[in-house]
Amino acid sequence: MAPLVKSAVHTSAAISRKVRAGEKQKHAPQSNEGSTSTPLKKPGQDANPPKEFSKVSSAAPRRVNDIVLAPPQLTKRPRGNSQVTSPAKGGGEGVVSMAQKMMMEVEREKAILRYREMKERRKREQGG
Repeated sequence: MAPLVKSAVHTSAAISRKVRAGEKQKHAPQSNEGSTSTPLKKPGQDANPPKEFSKVSSAAPRRVNDIVLAPPQLTKRPRGNSQVTSPAKGGGEGVVSMAQKMMMEVEREKAILRYREMKERRKREQGG
């Protein structure tokens, strides 16, 4: 892959040098002798035909201050993930048994009690 990138960069740099040289020739004073050193081009013929790698990508780089009108559309799955786990599609947290729900509720209540006790202890230490 590295040789391909290197050759693409090299070709691109050569094309940009040609373009810059062409712009310098356009701005240079022309003589009135009537001789032209460049051949005539057919209409619609480009001096530098576009290369395969120079196509504009629809995945243009995003800037920090870009304004978006909608959230991004996720069309592909993440790499290494064979299934999409979404509660709406029946995966993930959508299937929980009653026993699991009861255990989760008990643990939730315990966590709330421990949090309240910790807050009370801090309040007593600071105020006392």
